[in-house]
Amino acid sequence: MPIVKDLTRDSIDEIIYTDLAVFPATHIFSCQKGAFLDFVPVDPALDAWPIYLTDILDLNANGMPELLFDKGFLGIYEWNGQEFKEISSPPNSFIKYIVGELDISYRDIDRNSTTEIIIERGDPGPLWAVIGETPWRSYTLIYTWNGQYFVQSSKEFDPPEYRFQAVQDADAYTRKKKFDNALFWYQEAIFSDEFDWWSAEKKDYTVAYEFYSRDVLSNSVDPSVTPPPSPEIDTTEYLRLAAYAYYRIMLLHIVQGYEADAGTVYNTLQQKFRDDPYGRPYVEMATGFWDAYQSSHKMYEGCAAAIQYASEHSEILTPLGSDYHGLQSHVYMPADVCPFR
Repeated sequence: MPIVKDLTRDSIDEIIYTDLAVFPATHIFSCQKGAFLDFVPVDPALDAWPIYLTDILDLNANGMPELLFDKGFLGIYEWNGQEFKEISSPPNSFIKYIVGELDISYRDIDRNSTTEIIIERGDPGPLWAVIGETPWRSYTLIYTWNGQYFVQSSKEFDPPEYRFQAVQDADAYTRKKKFDNALFWYQEAIFSDEFDWWSAEKKDYTVAYEFYSRDVLSNSVDPSVTPPPSPEIDTTEYLRLAAYAYYRIMLLHIVQGYEADAGTVYNTLQQKFRDDPYGRPYVEMATGFWDAYQSSHKMYEGCAAAIQYASEHSEILTPLGSDYHGLQSHVYMPADVCPFR
């Protein structure tokens, strides 16, 4: 049934109609200057994508209703006096994949009278592994009105399942200057035995197994066909990630002025990993930082030395985050090893 509602606040109702003939598409018919305007949100890159209206809400509390469209992502439009203009910024930034669970809710979290958009992105199912973007973590996005657009104000992942995810979370908290959170996850990466391991071979196995499972379930292969063999546990991953985590804890202490604690962590890193072939490169990077910092007492100089080491030994970045760690992973560059320049 068509919806009749005043969307332009000119006391003349608009007619909202969703055509389900081929692709779902919502039309808004508005009387402007004596003629009917037929508005349909169209993205040139997604011109064949189903587009339909999901909600009409005044999220920014300006008295003008916003139109929320499902265009494969969430698009928000509002009448600006001349046209219905997209006010999600940058346009098309509300990502929604075809597969998986997506829950959108609206709540005034910061109690400033405007409403935040909370997007909970759930498990996309085995297809995500089949297309090679595993491992996956559910997450929550919050979009906030900044006076002009709805922009992403936070993104929080569910707790990590893999050790590399704990390290990446700690690095992300460090970049946000949430040092207590960062310290917690670095320590978890070192001491917790609850995390699973990950490797390029494990990703290949996961993808192959999902293909195998899909084919068996669809009866396209004989159920007696042997599944792909499980990869051997990568025992070197812990050594690399733990050594790196000790190094990052040392940085956290220094940037907060706890130099004695930083020295203790540096010595622990040396004792535990200087004779280990997998942890030693991170010890050497830490030593480069430590020597430069001790001679100058400038964080910039220490970071420059660490980044230089990472540039010359780029293989140490791969276990931290690379293409085999999945779509959600941060891909590490040399500058990432010391963000305090």
